[in-house]
Amino acid sequence: MSPRKPARGTKLRVFLVLCLLLGIGCAVLYRLVMPGALFLSRYMAKEDHSKEPSLEITERSFVAGKREIPMRVFSSRIDHGKTLLLIHGVHWKGYREPRLIHFARNLARMGYTVVTPDIEDLRNYDLRPRAVDDIERSAAWVLNESGIARDGEQIGLLGISFGGGLCLSAASRAGLAGRVAFVFSFGGHGDMNRTLDYLVTGRMPGGEERPAHVYGQAVVLRHFAALFVPADQVEDFRKVVFKYLRGEKKAVRKTLGSLGSESRSIVEMLLERDGDALGDILVSKRREFTIEKAMSPVLEDPPDCPLFLLHGAADNVIPPSETRLVHRWASRGTESTALVSELIKHVDLDGGEIDPPLWEYWEMIRFWTEMLRSY
Repeated sequence: MSPRKPARGTKLRVFLVLCLLLGIGCAVLYRLVMPGALFLSRYMAKEDHSKEPSLEITERSFVAGKREIPMRVFSSRIDHGKTLLLIHGVHWKGYREPRLIHFARNLARMGYTVVTPDIEDLRNYDLRPRAVDDIERSAAWVLNESGIARDGEQIGLLGISFGGGLCLSAASRAGLAGRVAFVFSFGGHGDMNRTLDYLVTGRMPGGEERPAHVYGQAVVLRHFAALFVPADQVEDFRKVVFKYLRGEKKAVRKTLGSLGSESRSIVEMLLERDGDALGDILVSKRREFTIEKAMSPVLEDPPDCPLFLLHGAADNVIPPSETRLVHRWASRGTESTALVSELIKHVDLDGGEIDPPLWEYWEMIRFWTEMLRSY
């Protein structure tokens, strides 16, 4: 006796249930990984969007006291009506830094209006509270005067490297209370003094050691130049170290003969990338470093908005211990999401030097999806 064939109605019901389950699975997966997967795939493709017709880039500026703060506005035909303020790190190109521009373009392609102000002190490698003032002023101008943000709108505040920590400081200020939708710190610091301790000693809280990057040491040497060279050499020393930070090593070598002996000795160490010798020089004056409280966000109360903290596990400019510190600090009063990833070296999303397990990619996608969906 042959087995009985399922009725057509039963087959249809099974097919519909399978379709429903597949649809639910796709919807859940979409919710879990989009738009993070879309943003990261576009970012890592390294495509040239400079002539993309859907993107519009305009130059704006506003006056802060006696200074003009220039900025760029990135927008696209897709407009969610949401604005992001993206702050560069300590870099001589400021808002013209290529990685920042690539970052801004890809966020704009996601439907955000992205504003990138030029923060003078960060561009000049000066670790001063005025940078926090300029970030706060830029956010207030975008929200209240520029016509970029809609009435009553909040703003997302994103910062790269030292700009990330300073965004946390700016978001904590009373002038931006209730106006910031979230803060994203990418490779940022929580305590400037702890970061300086690491750059000087190569040791993180807990005792873990990792040689500090010479770039970070050069920033410290330039900022505190008066502690390391005689007064009559300070100006020339700062200029030469600035050239070094710009990558102009041939020009730096040509100036060696004109430098005083103290300056020349330190610059030669920079050229040789002798981090141990530079650390010895830095540690000899560490007790005399003076950093204003405003440069360390964890010395204030956390801002009244969610925080998203991303850091490279092998970062040797600002150590990942700083993001862990900020994450603990934020637990005092706000929501915080932190990810320390092997996929990142310092502030390059695809800059890791090892081949991490697949779950690291999943965590990265989830992090970006959660952040982008939060606003």
